[in-house]
Amino acid sequence: MDKGKETMEKINEVIMKMCEIAGIRFEEIDLTDSDWNKGGDWVEEERDEFVLWLTEWLKDKNNFNLFVGTWESRCFASRKKIASEFARDYGWELL
Repeated sequence: MDKGKETMEKINEVIMKMCEIAGIRFEEIDLTDSDWNKGGDWVEEERDEFVLWLTEWLKDKNNFNLFVGTWESRCFASRKKIASEFARDYGWELL
């Protein structure tokens, strides 16, 4: 599989899960818009659920390397920090 296509599929998987947890339809998200993540919101419990899901998802070496690279530790604390930062930077607005 083409590396670029594989990367996009994995990113879409993460965003789909983010949408699912917040009750937002993935099909309505325009990922070509730089503000794609500005149209939704979630409560703290939903954000925390996503962070835990992403922390587990990052256990897979290939998923982890996609987001971070091979230089970072894959321990739970590192994965959770990365997941929390992703939710903060790209997640929905917190209500």
